[in-house]
Formats: sequence, structure tokens, C-alpha cells
Amino acid sequence: MKGQFRFLTAEDTRLLYRKAQLARLSSGQLLIREGAVPAGIFVLQHGSVDICRCHGGQDIIVSTLRAGALVGENALLKAGPATASVRAREATDCLVFTEGRLLPLFASNPWLAGRFYQSIAYIISQRLRRLNLEAGGDPFTRRFGRIPDWELI
Repeated sequence: MKGQFRFLTAEDTRLLYRKAQLARLSSGQLLIREGAVPAGIFVLQHGSVDICRCHGGQDIIVSTLRAGALVGENALLKAGPATASVRAREATDCLVFTEGRLLPLFASNPWLAGRFYQSIAYIISQRLRRLNLEAGGDPFTRRFGRIPDWELI
């Protein structure tokens, strides 16, 4: 789990694990339904899931995530329906962190909460960076051109 929550201390991680519940999904089982409010955030422990968007009545796979990945983090950042479905591609185990179990922990340990949300912000920024690159390359290079190979002082 440290890979996803990179800013947590060992003690933070121990406290967070105590709040987790284990969910076991069979192949094809929905973890999150597009348009529904997710139950919480999930860290995949084993297996993989497909991220699907419904278009014209058909589910279209937009991404596949494997063990170690985090899904549903937007549920903690803003209340509202999921923008995609998450379906187990195979038998999958994940840790579930519900708002009801996390918020009391955060209230009693605001430093943990800060490091947790810093980790979530990092994950989202990495995803955005990846999407930008997939959408047409490095935006800095497109805007400013290639930086010379000499060292800037």
C-alpha cells in the first residue's frame, strides 16, 4: 500500500490498515457502478479491474488497473456519482476504505489526513500527466519547444 500512499509514515499506514475491510470480487463483478455513489476508495491487492464508460448502451473499457492501484478516490474528494464503472476482470481482492471509517481517523489525526490527501493529490496528478501525454505529447515541449541540452544556471 505504501506505493499508492507514498507520503504516509509507517505508523500512518498501520492506522489506516486497521480501518480497511477486505472485499473479494469474482470475475465480472461490479465494484463501482457508473452513475452511483461509490462505497469508498479501494486498493487492489490481487487481480485486476476494467474501468468502463457506457456509450450508446455499450460498456467501453477505457483502462485496466492491476494490483496496487487505487480506485474510487474521487468519492472522498467530492460527493457525487461515479463517472465510470469498475468491473473485476478476474478474481480480485481489494481493501475498502469507507468515508465512515476514515473520517473519524482523520479527525483524531489531522497530520495523517494531510499526508493521506497529499498522496491522493499525487496519484491524481500522475494520472493527469499520463493522460496529457497520451493525448498528444508533452505540453511543455509543444508550447516552448525542446530545451537545449546545455545546463541552465
